[in-house]
Amino acid sequence: MANFIDKLVTILSNKDKMINTDKIIKLCNQKGIRDNDVRLQHLLKYCNTHDKLINNLQCKELIQENLDIMTKVYTDNFIIKNFHSFSNEVTKLYYKIKKNNSGDVAAYIPQLAKVDGNLWGVSICTIDGQRYSIGDTNIDFSIQSCCKIINYCIAFEQHGELVHKYVGKEPSGVTFNALTLDNQGRPHNPCVNAGAIMTCSLINNYNLDISCLDGNMNIEEYDANRFEYLCSIYKKLCNDEVGFDNSIYLSERATGYRNYALGYFMKEQDVGFPENTDLHNILEFYFQCCSLSVTADKLSILASTLANYGTNPITGEQIFKPETVKNCLSLMNSCGMYDYSGEYSFTIGIPSKSGVGGGIISVIPGVMGFATFSPKLDKYGNSNKGIDFSNQFSKYFNYHHFDKHSSIEKINNNSKDDSSVNSTILQDMESSEYNTYKNILLASVGDLDGLKRMFLKGCDLIQGDYDKRTPLHLAANNGHLEIVQFLCSTYNLSNIFVKDRWGNTPYDDAVKSDHKDIVLFLQKYQISEESEDEI
Repeated sequence: MANFIDKLVTILSNKDKMINTDKIIKLCNQKGIRDNDVRLQHLLKYCNTHDKLINNLQCKELIQENLDIMTKVYTDNFIIKNFHSFSNEVTKLYYKIKKNNSGDVAAYIPQLAKVDGNLWGVSICTIDGQRYSIGDTNIDFSIQSCCKIINYCIAFEQHGELVHKYVGKEPSGVTFNALTLDNQGRPHNPCVNAGAIMTCSLINNYNLDISCLDGNMNIEEYDANRFEYLCSIYKKLCNDEVGFDNSIYLSERATGYRNYALGYFMKEQDVGFPENTDLHNILEFYFQCCSLSVTADKLSILASTLANYGTNPITGEQIFKPETVKNCLSLMNSCGMYDYSGEYSFTIGIPSKSGVGGGIISVIPGVMGFATFSPKLDKYGNSNKGIDFSNQFSKYFNYHHFDKHSSIEKINNNSKDDSSVNSTILQDMESSEYNTYKNILLASVGDLDGLKRMFLKGCDLIQGDYDKRTPLHLAANNGHLEIVQFLCSTYNLSNIFVKDRWGNTPYDDAVKSDHKDIVLFLQKYQISEESEDEI
């Protein structure tokens, strides 16, 4: 590890052996790591308490204190390496879909009918904590049915398979608020209203599991703390507090006749609710859950936690077990989009959950989570723009869960922007011969950052190909002074006259191509090296 730190200090240093901390922060941001990322707290604190230019010793200290994030950034060890190109493609989709104005805001809950239907935002968070947001991603909106999958996860964490004694696993085939149960008298799944109400009755239910009871409180006061406990889980999932919209809650409660009917319908079944369930309190809790205020930005972190199998990718905290997430994603895939779920799974193939507040949470396991927000809904109650985005996003990046093509490769390699082509070849080392080819190509196109990453991975940047052409030859021939300087200073090249198969040196290439600045640098560099040898 010390070798890695020394290498990193070397490539960060300028000609005066000083390091600009602003450059470090800028590179983190370019990779999709935001300044408010907890993994940058130590780095930002250091940068704010020191001069912008620090020496090698200070840089080593900085790297050691922020080793995890610095390693990821400078070895490009992210799930999406070409993040700039990826973000550009998302931006294009965003503006393309912004023109879609079809649909209407939800009207059956009076307060939702007042929401601005033109709001539109997309927020993405990968399993490495790379984030990109565009549009109205910091506007609070009502979470509504998006809460149902989280409630299921909490209940399953507490009770395991016992949950499915009370709630089924099958799509209902009817609307989300239909008065219907399965052949065992249970709600069909946790994503319909009946199932969500039943799931609420399982959260922190000490009658089922006494371990759900906090040792610091008695049974009588536990119901009053259930909502507080729920919010604490959301804070871990979203890396921030979630709000509560009291006007939405009052509106939900005042118009929730169908939900009351569902509650009493389930209560009369043989399975019914867990023992000693207070139906009125459970319905109140259900309305409270649906009235949480969130943003697309916060929900994207929640979605990425599910994509990361229950571990928050930014804080590293495991919130749900992998088995819980597996069950949750299975239900999202089959039941998450109301009675459009089958078509959505068939066409788009991304586990998702929508809410009539206009939000959609989508999860691509092992890659990323994303959240969209647009209040105008289709006839099923799903966000119109959100569906449109998921559809085009899935097709463009081959993200249907049964697509045989590699979506990661498409994200990392697809780009019409010449400036990003260089970074698309930066992948894990396959062989020394292939690495040599990559190094030469990087030098030829002037990708200094790419060469630095290859150097950090332990690649030999002065190795030549079958024609004995080295990265230094290509950099000198194509006029990339910074790369020539980097190669000479990093390897202390005392012999800049290494010849290729035709007897040409990097110096010859610079002269032939009339790159006077490189010719002058190589002349001065050779003189200084000879002087040091004499000493």
